[in-house]
Amino acid sequence: MNTDASPNSASLAATTALVPLDTDGLIAADLPCRGCGYLLRKQPSDARCPECDRPVQETINASNLRLCPPNWLGQVQSGAMCLAVAIPAAFIFGFGVILWILGALTLILESPREPRSLHRLGKMAAITGAVGVLSFLVMMSGLGSGGDELPFVIALCVGVLAVGLHVGAVVRVGAVIAREAQWPKTARVGRVMSWFAWVWPIFFAGSVVLAGMSLSYAFGSSGPAPAWLNVVGGLSIYGTFFGTLGLLTAMFVFWIVLAVRMRRIRREAKVIHDQRRGVIPS
Repeated sequence: MNTDASPNSASLAATTALVPLDTDGLIAADLPCRGCGYLLRKQPSDARCPECDRPVQETINASNLRLCPPNWLGQVQSGAMCLAVAIPAAFIFGFGVILWILGALTLILESPREPRSLHRLGKMAAITGAVGVLSFLVMMSGLGSGGDELPFVIALCVGVLAVGLHVGAVVRVGAVIAREAQWPKTARVGRVMSWFAWVWPIFFAGSVVLAGMSLSYAFGSSGPAPAWLNVVGGLSIYGTFFGTLGLLTAMFVFWIVLAVRMRRIRREAKVIHDQRRGVIPS
């Protein structure tokens, strides 16, 4: 049987079961209202929020990714795959940055109104990405000029900070999507990676400073560098290198998993969408 074309009733029932209900038909989970955050446990699904008067059904619908437009879910799948390919492409072919930008734009553009965190993270990813690109363009334009090194250092620091914030925001978008798809483990992994990406510039800057101090001793006239500086500097450089490599590897697996799982979400969303339009029987 081709389950892609005609899923059985059990899978369809699992798709349409948005939130757990008790025997009285009341919400049996700590479901926060999308308007004010009020916990809707023990509220009927056809009621309104006691705090903001927003329909409970809107929150129930928004809590399931399968009720989003199928076209946008397709964009999420394409964007996730593009982001996954961009990671090895950056090392092999050198055009990974272009693929990453295309994947990030595909992922964050035309997102639905709910959840609102997608819009905030999308704006953050777009702004920090633009700042990062501009900073590195300024940095590259100053190479070989033989002038003051301060603008180069400032552009480097701003660019690294912006890239860290951008990568963290894009990964957090993936974590929010995984949370809305009810994949808690994948969502937790995404949140951990996003926090690591946000603090990564601190480790990078620290390793650069320590490396600069070691070089100043090596090529200056201050004598040999202190032993602690060589040890700490070496550990920071290796830690930053392997930490970055681990983050890239984890992100590659994360985006692959998200893209593969989104295929099933798209299939289930299409079934619900067709049922609402009366294309196939309920």
